[in-house]
Amino acid sequence: MLEDLVVYESPERPGYYHLVFDERRYRASGIAGLTEVPVRIIDEPEPKKILKLQLIENKHHEELNPIEEVEGALALLSAELEKPVEAVIALLKQMDHDVRRASYNVIGQPMGEAIIKILEGLNIKC
Repeated sequence: MLEDLVVYESPERPGYYHLVFDERRYRASGIAGLTEVPVRIIDEPEPKKILKLQLIENKHHEELNPIEEVEGALALLSAELEKPVEAVIALLKQMDHDVRRASYNVIGQPMGEAIIKILEGLNIKC
């Protein structure tokens, strides 16, 4: 295995660990007959951080189709902005509408700035 699996200890069950990402490599190691795999133990991350790490990892190691990439980005925006996905979609539509009408500078709006920063962190061009 080229890279360590990333895990954190379960707060509910000390001595047990949650896999942050790389589930496919974990399963593949079992199929390959490995009884031990290298791991890197991290402190328990916030759920938002886990979601972001998983999305970034998936983008780097998998061929995500456009729908999967958008679904992941929406889930991350929803978590970061603490709004339901439907509200994030409505906000994105409003931002698009405002940009097309040039009614105001979206980048100057707090939610717009947050969305652009999050998407840029995922290498998604705005």
